Amino acid sequence: TRQAELKKLKAEDEKKLKQEEQLIEKTKQEKINVLYKEGVSLYKSDDFDLAVDKFDRVLEIEPANKKAVKYIEEIIPNRINGAKSLFTNFVCFL
Repeated sequence: TRQAELKKLKAEDEKKLKQEEQLIEKTKQEKINVLYKEGVSLYKSDDFDLAVDKFDRVLEIEPANKKAVKYIEEIIPNRINGAKSLFTNFVCFL
């Protein structure tokens, strides 16, 4: 019957939609993993500005990513202390 056909089509559409949503989520997680690994690599090579950019991009996709937040929380105070040190050295030079 027509109703049975419509019900079957609806079930197929819902199945396809669920598969597409799973694929999107998988792709999103892969992108997060790549950005996070790049951020860690940049952090380890002391390229803190670019590392923060990578971790920020992770947080744009997944705002509750605690690992990215942890790295940013480590980098920011170090960058501030480094800037203070440079300023102090500059002032002493004058």
